[in-house]
Amino acid sequence: MHSVPGKMARLVVRLALGVAVLPVAVLSASDAASAAEIEFRGGGYVRNFSTECAVSGFTDPVYVSSIYRPRKLGTNGDATRISFFFPQFYATSYELPKGKLGNTFKKVVGGATGTATYFFSKNPRMRLTAMTPAKVKARTPVVSLSGEIKNFDGIEGCKADFELSLRLQP
Repeated sequence: MHSVPGKMARLVVRLALGVAVLPVAVLSASDAASAAEIEFRGGGYVRNFSTECAVSGFTDPVYVSSIYRPRKLGTNGDATRISFFFPQFYATSYELPKGKLGNTFKKVVGGATGTATYFFSKNPRMRLTAMTPAKVKARTPVVSLSGEIKNFDGIEGCKADFELSLRLQP
């Protein structure tokens, strides 16, 4: 049988090892988080469609699910990506290959998928009109985005606004 002082000594050694290992485990978890894609998911509305959008049936505010991947966070790379998932089995995606979206319109690559996947022939342009917080980081829990898209859905002259509320994905 072991003595009480011997058990206490082993307990102290285990606690000391635990305290020494904990910072390494926390740093490893932080490195893993920064090495993954950083993605925010949520929903909101695409609305205020211009009259040119009616050609494809976009006339009313539409609720969308959405994904936002900001540039240079984790392994996201140089591109900024935003996707909109519509209730009728249709999705559109926009990518700014380099840089970040701001308050001026920028040319983005756009495409859609439904029964087929295609890129828009009319170059869409996108801008953000509001973003909270102003600087998104890898551990930002919630992001709100508002913006505008010209040539929405590849429709020449079609302009739409969007408002999204998104949460960081684990």
